[in-house]
Amino acid sequence: DGMVRLCTSEYSLDVNKLQDSYRHLTNYSINKTSDAFVENTEADDNDTGHKQSLSSFFKRLRREGKDVDRLAEKMRAVVCKTMIACESECYPKAVGMRGRDVCCFEVFGVDLMFDARLNVWLIEVNIYPSMMSASPFDKRLKCTMLSDTLHIVGVPPGLQGMPKKERPRDVLRETVEELERAKGTNFITIYPTRDAIQKHERCFESSKGANDVVKGWLF
Repeated sequence: DGMVRLCTSEYSLDVNKLQDSYRHLTNYSINKTSDAFVENTEADDNDTGHKQSLSSFFKRLRREGKDVDRLAEKMRAVVCKTMIACESECYPKAVGMRGRDVCCFEVFGVDLMFDARLNVWLIEVNIYPSMMSASPFDKRLKCTMLSDTLHIVGVPPGLQGMPKKERPRDVLRETVEELERAKGTNFITIYPTRDAIQKHERCFESSKGANDVVKGWLF
């Protein structure tokens, strides 16, 4: 699932209200100071207040007759293209780790905004997304996400230390295992998939051997 943050005042382009942060910024740190801010008080209370789950927000849009499936497709496309755009920057750093990447991973926080026509706009990508739990709903959402992330990476419960015995890297096997583990989580695999590769392969700056191996397996 994802998190939807809402302004505590209705958006407006009135020149006299352009300095009103409550109308133009959805940041929790700003809106929580508003008298109109409504906090979630229950872990399962994900469809009220100014912090809601993405799934509950989608239900609301469906009730209003919006094409939620098309919106979700646009979101996946933006995230895919964003990650592809930074691949040429991230790849050399991963290679420079010289094997230490077997024991690390990274979680990115992607901030997206929808306009009145439900076009999707990328605001920013956080390399240190906040894991603070300001409410029971926050805690449930983020703890579930972290648990699922560790499951995909392959960290077993109660692990005291990484095995010291090293084995040769097998990119394809590791990718297959991660994709299989992801099926048992709340995450949705948006790349690599057959459809995403066909749509976004042209966006890569250059070809990478590991990418070609995975692509060959999928096709």
